[in-house]
Amino acid sequence: MHIRRGQLLPRSLLLLRAVKRAIGLCVVFAVLLGIIASLDALMGQIRTPRDALSVFSGGSTTISGTLSSEGSASSVVLRFAQPAEGVRVDSIRYSRSVLSKDVHWTAELFAAPETTPGVYSITAESKGAPQHLADHWHLTVFGSVEELQAQSPFLFERAFGADPLVIAIRALILAVVSGVLYLAAFLIGSHRLAREGYFRVYFTRPEGDDTMLYCIDSERILSEERPYPVLSAAGQLIGLANVSGRGARHCVLKLSAAQARAGCLIAVAP
Repeated sequence: MHIRRGQLLPRSLLLLRAVKRAIGLCVVFAVLLGIIASLDALMGQIRTPRDALSVFSGGSTTISGTLSSEGSASSVVLRFAQPAEGVRVDSIRYSRSVLSKDVHWTAELFAAPETTPGVYSITAESKGAPQHLADHWHLTVFGSVEELQAQSPFLFERAFGADPLVIAIRALILAVVSGVLYLAAFLIGSHRLAREGYFRVYFTRPEGDDTMLYCIDSERILSEERPYPVLSAAGQLIGLANVSGRGARHCVLKLSAAQARAGCLIAVAP
């Protein structure tokens, strides 16, 4: 059999291979980005004191807590230790825990554009609860969003102005979608290879200067009477291989005086 050296796969298969590689790189990028963003979010939370809050002039933030079960606490009041003109409580929402009788509250604070930058102390007092159970926070108001981001404990927020937790979630979604697309591209590619007359080698074993190739051939299409061209995954001709053994579903071919790796192809069609 005469095969021109450097013969390529059909253009459609080469295009599909390029698309699959691009999707694979996208999966790797999304996973790495998600891991880095998750670590950044975790380390930022560890570095941030529990009672620290930050907001920029013209922005808003939220604080939350639980009404004490001691006494007859029914609502919460937020008090500022010093005058904080421009900072106001927009709303306070209450919700009862499903697993216990605790009542959780969430308050939204808004800093008007004219708010003077600085640190303000906030105390959350539950009506009817002992004074020593009051919660305390330190609210830092920055003059602009750029100043807030520059002082952020999160790397992604300082560098890109983005919340690392949001980035991690989006990276996870991208990784899942890309993984599904990669699987679809792999299945389509395998189907197209079979239609075009190619077997994929799933395992190779060097044997001196030769290479033993293992592929699935449950229908016993490969014949011992003729050699078969072996192509790299990119479609370049490596050499010719002959059938040297069989199993229940697989076939073993011997590629003489050449080396090949798993993922190479055997051209079945003449």
